[in-house]
Amino acid sequence: MLVAHRTVFKSRPVEMLNEFFGASGPELRRRYELAMEHIDSGKSLAGITALLADGDEGGPAGLTGDDVAHFRQDWLGGKGWSEGVDVENVMRYGYREAIQLAMQGKSPLPIETLWVTGTAGVFEIYVNEGDRQVTVLVFVPTRARKLTRLPEPTGVRKRTFVIRADDGSGIGERVNRSRKSPIVRIQVSGPGESKA
Repeated sequence: MLVAHRTVFKSRPVEMLNEFFGASGPELRRRYELAMEHIDSGKSLAGITALLADGDEGGPAGLTGDDVAHFRQDWLGGKGWSEGVDVENVMRYGYREAIQLAMQGKSPLPIETLWVTGTAGVFEIYVNEGDRQVTVLVFVPTRARKLTRLPEPTGVRKRTFVIRADDGSGIGERVNRSRKSPIVRIQVSGPGESKA
């Protein structure tokens, strides 16, 4: 799928993580405590992800060996955008902060994660404390400043859209009738994705 150099979306593993961190009450608190044990264990994130994919640790259901391999190679492997980037510790401490914020109140808040690509050339995690949830924005740098081909996020159940002024590229579905200021909608993840 082709999208602008900047996009916000969820992958199938992120959807599973959101579902896992979207339970309520005592179950959500138990899941956060389990996650904190993993984060503080000293195990690598690749190792933790592999344990969760095996189903041994009660983590997000549905992680596959392919998900683990993708995370290990493309995120933690130090090639492409992650070359020279301490992805391991940025993610570890970003999620540690998010979980701590989510557990501060009487009842824990859910955590919702979104990937954001094509911003600055820095990998960083923004954690936003809200009244009803903690939002985690994972900023993934891209080197390109034009249209980018994203990996097909197969199996994603919820849709993500970008709404923007039409740039004349022919990408996106027109959502208004204005000739002077056309606006387009581009589906960047989820069922029935646009193939551009």
